Parts: sequence; structure tokens; C-alpha cells
Amino acid sequence: MAKKKYSQEEYREFIQQSVSDGSFFKDSFDWYVFRYVGPICDRTWLFFITIASSIIAYALIVMIMNAFPIVQKTPITIKAKDTVLYYPKITALRDSKDLRTIEEAVVKHLLINYLKEREEFDFSKLNTNALNRKFNIIKNNSTASEFRRFQSMMSLNNNSSPIRNFGKNVTRKVAIQSFSFKRKVNEDFIDKAKEFVYTQIPSSVDIAYKVQIAGAGKVIQRNYIARISFRFSRIDNRNLNQKIDFKVSDYKILNNGQNNK
Repeated sequence: MAKKKYSQEEYREFIQQSVSDGSFFKDSFDWYVFRYVGPICDRTWLFFITIASSIIAYALIVMIMNAFPIVQKTPITIKAKDTVLYYPKITALRDSKDLRTIEEAVVKHLLINYLKEREEFDFSKLNTNALNRKFNIIKNNSTASEFRRFQSMMSLNNNSSPIRNFGKNVTRKVAIQSFSFKRKVNEDFIDKAKEFVYTQIPSSVDIAYKVQIAGAGKVIQRNYIARISFRFSRIDNRNLNQKIDFKVSDYKILNNGQNNK
């Protein structure tokens, strides 16, 4: 079908009519927007979308890089005032999949050592120097208030104080049965996202352990659960000379001990 041709007179009439009813200016404005303004807006939107996509991609890359490797071997050094009394020892700390961070692995190691130092005794070999060393270890790893509670528990005025067996052929050994951090459960989506990026160190733990007391020809076994509150500073992997801030602030036995049958 051939395209209809209009004469110049018809074009002039059409333009005059368009000017009269205002459609000429509206159509001209729409054409200008489509021809010149539209591409600028499209390029602007594309520019901002590209920037936003780049930021999101960068954040994802950083999160992935921080998440790996899943297993990271980091040496933790502990300074000693008198190195003659100590010897170096390398210990693998991450012994459970429940441990989420390096800090939790270190805290578990320190808390188990603290509990054993506090609960284990061998009075057949214990002398005054060894007893003072035990008190110093508990003092250095406890807050002032918790250390006073430990002193009160060890006092001779306490009828159940282990110190009453001093000099006797009595041993008290501890075997750890379970270790469970008291974690905060986040219900809010934002808190869950923060927890994924920046894992909070728990401040309380429940440790179930078995005590075996041997003496006077008898062996007694009891089960206990200790709830320990503590504070611990984060570990800077780039600073191997960092001092570890670890203090037990509260130590409670949740049960009176059950006979192990």
C-alpha cells in the first residue's frame, strides 16, 4: 500500500491546528524528553545500579574471604613472668565442631584448665608451695569477688572445705563429660545478620564433669554441673604479642553432686 503524501498546505493546516489546540507543544515536549532527557535518565539509573551492585559484590567477597578458611591455625602465646616454672607446649584447641571461632576454642581450653585447677587435688603429694601455686592460678584468672568466694570455700571454717584433707592420702580427680556455651538466640533478622558477620563471644558456659574421690580404701564418684561466667577479649591474629584478658567472674555448682552408679 503506497504511503499517502501530504501537501505543504495540509502540513501548515495541521501545524496551525496543533498549535491552536496545544497538542503541538505537548508533542514537541514529549519528543524532546524521549530524544534527549530519556537517555540521560537511563544512563543515570544504570550508573547508580552499577555502583550499588559493585558495593554488594564487594561486601559479599569480603564476607566470603573472612569466612574462609573454615579451619584456621593460629598460634596463641601466653607470657610467663618466670619461665623456669613453665615449659612450652603446643596444643590443638579446636576439638569440636560446636566451636565457631578461635576465641571459643581458646576460652574452652582456659575454662577446662581453670575448673580442673579448682576442683582437682592430690593431698598425698600436695605441699604448701603447691597449694600456694594453686591459689595464685585461681587468683590470676578470677575477679576479686570470685576469688574471695574461692577463699571462703577453701577456708578451714567451712566444714566441706577440701583443705581439711590436707596431708591425708586422698585424691580428687575430674573428668569432663560435656561443655556447652550459653549462647544468645537472636530472633531479629538484623541481629542474625550481625551475628553472621561478627560472631559474639559467649559469656557463660555449663560444664558437666565427674569427680572421683579416692581415700581410706574407698572410691566415691559424683557428677556435677558448673556454670561459669567469664570475660574474654577478642584475639587479634595480626598481633602475636597480644595479652589475653581472661577472668572468671562467677562460678556456681548447679547440683549438689549425684552418685555415679
